[in-house]
Amino acid sequence: MMLPITMVSSDGIILTPKYADSLKGKYRFQPEDGVIIPLEGVLLSDLPPGKVGIYVKTFYAGDRLPTTDFMAELLQKNGVNIYELTPKVVMKVVVFEILCRSQGLEPDF
Repeated sequence: MMLPITMVSSDGIILTPKYADSLKGKYRFQPEDGVIIPLEGVLLSDLPPGKVGIYVKTFYAGDRLPTTDFMAELLQKNGVNIYELTPKVVMKVVVFEILCRSQGLEPDF
């Protein structure tokens, strides 16, 4: 399951179109990933339907998108947005999934 992504600036980062394009290149987003720059003043809680907001600083912390189907389903079933998770929580979910798969098990919640 692919998640359409909206990048939102945080902590003083000014997300200009040029800067957003450099992030898209650096993190290898493809056009089908649906990455867009939000309008000025848009909050993560005010995104259009079908969009998932991600703080730019999340990428600096090592998180990458698109996420796995397991992560997307976990978020959807629990009514949580990815921006509500700390990098430590994301890491725990990823480690859980890796451990399950390393044992030949499909991760489940």
